[in-house]
Amino acid sequence: MKPSIEEGAQFHYDTLNDPLLVKTQRAPPGRCQVKGSTMLKAALILAVLVPACALIGRAMTRGQEESTVHVDYPCPSRDQYYAGKKSCSGSTWTFLILAMSWPQTFCMEEGPDRCQIPENVHNWTIHGLWPSCVDTTGPASCNSSAAFDATLVKDLQNDLNKDWPNLLIHTDYYDFWVHEWCKHGTCASSLPPLAGEHNYFSRTLDLYQLYNPYSVLEAAGIVPSDTKTYSSQDFMSAVQKRYSVTPFIGCIKYHQQYYIRDMYLCMDRGFNLIKCPPLFKKNCEADKLKYLTVRHGP
Repeated sequence: MKPSIEEGAQFHYDTLNDPLLVKTQRAPPGRCQVKGSTMLKAALILAVLVPACALIGRAMTRGQEESTVHVDYPCPSRDQYYAGKKSCSGSTWTFLILAMSWPQTFCMEEGPDRCQIPENVHNWTIHGLWPSCVDTTGPASCNSSAAFDATLVKDLQNDLNKDWPNLLIHTDYYDFWVHEWCKHGTCASSLPPLAGEHNYFSRTLDLYQLYNPYSVLEAAGIVPSDTKTYSSQDFMSAVQKRYSVTPFIGCIKYHQQYYIRDMYLCMDRGFNLIKCPPLFKKNCEADKLKYLTVRHGP
């Protein structure tokens, strides 16, 4: 049984499970790709090499990539994200959402055959920085002629691997970053400090370093545990005490147990934290919420 997102806690601007998150099978550095001339040959090769490839790929940290090839990943059009839906434009959005995910809950929801946490990931991870509007869906893919160029963020790669990783193991190495740049970064570019691929990723990493909630929660006695539970109010109060704004919390429910999955902080176009407009039908409300210990590998 797959965990379900708590009713009312589904964030309506974006989801990592977006059907347009590319599912190509190009092998990135540190992963294996096997080709065979016949089904039997392929089956025999896969039986031997796939387990080894998984171990090799995960043993090699994302920051140890040998090279970054120049490959452009074209962006889809806005209609491919929001066909028939009303949304604001790339020039009229009014605030930003810094979306962060707890990787253990995300991988529990996705399943071990689809999701693994690399050895260098121990913390909250970035989901994205999303231009947003108060009364309608935020903009998406504001420049369909744009493309993601991995060479433009090569100097950020170590930080991206650690703080903004792609945890879905059967997707292309760059898929998550392609998705976030195309859907949100191209719209954020109307703000000069976020203009262009490098600025978008660099500034988002900087904001994450400022507002990563791990140490704030730890100072309030909220630490990952497989047995202890907290209330959603515990999380919100700890962040509110530190930053004077209340975050939105996303959670999932699995076998009658609630697990924290997401945290959202809102900021104005000057990157100052603000009170979030209503983002959910309701915030996650749970008296017994688990904040699981991060586990690596399969």
